[in-house]
Amino acid sequence: MANCVLPSMLSNYASSLICFIKFCNNFNMPEPDCMPALETILSMFISMWVAGSVSKGTMKMWIEGLCLWHVINDALWHGNSVLRCTIKVGINT
Repeated sequence: MANCVLPSMLSNYASSLICFIKFCNNFNMPEPDCMPALETILSMFISMWVAGSVSKGTMKMWIEGLCLWHVINDALWHGNSVLRCTIKVGINT
């Protein structure tokens, strides 16, 4: 599946994964809560680490990267309405 993504996009997706794992480690989150990532943790990642520090496009790309990571690993993706609201609020601030 990763072979279907442009190399430049994979680099950006890898950045999101690195930042997300660092975020989870810094907050001592149990590994099962990070993969598959709970929606509350995804929302915390956006609101605490990403919003205000990266562009709107980068924020969306990072979430797409995390979603792809879940798909490749056959893990349930929990990024639903709460995450969409968090992204929207993060983008507007």
